[in-house]
Amino acid sequence: MMQMGWYVVHQITGVSLQWNLFSYCLTALQKLSFGYDILKFLFNLVIAYTVLRMFMRIVRQLYLSIKWTRVFRQCTDQQQSRALNDIYRDWDTEIIVVKDDAFIALSMGLFHPRIIVSTGLLNMFSAEETRAILLHEWYHCKARDPLLMFLVVLMTDSMGYIPLIKKLSHQFMIQKELLADRFALKHMNTAYYLGSVLLRLTSIVHIRHVSGTVSFANTGINYRILQVLKPNETLKVPFSFGKSLLGSMMILFLIIAIIWGSC
Repeated sequence: MMQMGWYVVHQITGVSLQWNLFSYCLTALQKLSFGYDILKFLFNLVIAYTVLRMFMRIVRQLYLSIKWTRVFRQCTDQQQSRALNDIYRDWDTEIIVVKDDAFIALSMGLFHPRIIVSTGLLNMFSAEETRAILLHEWYHCKARDPLLMFLVVLMTDSMGYIPLIKKLSHQFMIQKELLADRFALKHMNTAYYLGSVLLRLTSIVHIRHVSGTVSFANTGINYRILQVLKPNETLKVPFSFGKSLLGSMMILFLIIAIIWGSC
């Protein structure tokens, strides 16, 4: 992606490239007498598509961040927010309680992550269950997961023509949820409260999903329950790549063949 970005800058500004993979591939394609113009057009089309998708995703993320920050600030329950921030002041992470009857538990903010929970969640669960949820979200904030998830989604959206990326991004998100649950289990010293939350979560109808955030209820609920049931065992999440790996390898071999053929 860095090479692609540098190539685009070169195309727009004319700055010297020194050595660049994409420029090198186009130079190599010039040796092909048949279909060079078509291949060059397709090559530039892929790059243009990737850059455009990245730009659109960044703009969408900015829009969603501004939109939901405004919404959450407008419906903040000041009293309960102050109470939770007093209890967890040593976390050095802002907790915002919003007035909503649905289940909301998420972390948001690319550079200054904060935890968002709803009054509905606080009414649904006991203090210890709520602590387990907050510990899960605190892990996401400490690990800068909103930023990491955004970068993963950015690559998935812009480079979806490489099939393996979608599989890897889904696997990454499941693993991050498992790590956040493991963090909560370690600090709670018991699997009871987090297990109770996860089991009840499967039957909760009103769950508010917020685009552009890392949500407690988003991914891999079955694997998370299994980890709670067997906390001392290493959980192996099956990874079925099959056709996606084959397609990705074909693209890689094509690039290698172009470079090798020009040497």
